Amino acid sequence: MAADLTTKADLPSAWLIRFSPYLKAGTRVLEIASGNGRNTRFLAGLGCKVTAVDINHAPEPVEGVQYIRKDLEKEDWIFEPESFDAVIGINYLWRARFAALCDCVKPGGFFLYETFTRHQTMLNFGPKNPQHFLEDRELLSMVPHEWHILAYEDGRTDNDRYLQRIAAVKPRHNEIERLDVCARR
Repeated sequence: MAADLTTKADLPSAWLIRFSPYLKAGTRVLEIASGNGRNTRFLAGLGCKVTAVDINHAPEPVEGVQYIRKDLEKEDWIFEPESFDAVIGINYLWRARFAALCDCVKPGGFFLYETFTRHQTMLNFGPKNPQHFLEDRELLSMVPHEWHILAYEDGRTDNDRYLQRIAAVKPRHNEIERLDVCARR
């Protein structure tokens, strides 16, 4: 089983806190690799309707959170396209499911992702599987090109981790059509 790299006492992701104004009460959120629940509890505290997915048993239940125990790397994908207002992924990477994860975001919805880069190996802390590290600027190329990138970071953080982080908004269908028209001119 995957090991959580944080403790229950840790604060929520600073990246998540920074972009929490995009997550209003009632927002339907898919949080993958929810681990010990530090981000789940924060999201629930904002009034979000959270679906938290992890390979391990759910931590202490939080009211209003739907927990799903699932191996995202080996089991079938169960989430419908455009079924969540927001998708959150912190400290997890499985490239084979990344496109499906992006597909879960509704038009006009929010996408927030943060995970380790290959430089993290220098610190002897982080995932053991080399497939779980991003290459330089890789996260930028994984998010669909027509999405609006609110912010992107790639580097060493103040808590001694090498991370790539992205916050993006999926365009509404009419915005994509407008982009297509402009591109054809």
